[in-house]
This record gives sequence, structure tokens and C-alpha cells, in this order.
Amino acid sequence: VPTGETLAFGDENFIKFEEAGVREAKKAAFVLVAGGLGERLGYNGIKV
Repeated sequence: VPTGETLAFGDENFIKFEEAGVREAKKAAFVLVAGGLGERLGYNGIKV
């Protein structure tokens, strides 16, 4: 388990990690899957 790091808003490490996160977020994708099993679609499995 990572130990983590405590950051103070605006300090050097905070800014460094924030910039790295923004760079990496450009490569991320987010998917929102609706609930249900899809029975009305004629499919018996979970839609995920």
C-alpha cells in the first residue's frame, strides 16, 4: 500500500503533481455505464 504524501496547497510539490495530473488527464477516458441487465434489448448478460 502506498504511504502517500501530504501536500500543502500551492507548495512546490503540489504544483508539480498538479501539472503532472493535468498532463495525464489528457490521455484519460471516462465511461458512464447505465444500470440494468439489458433484458429489453434481448441480451441476457450484464451490459458492462
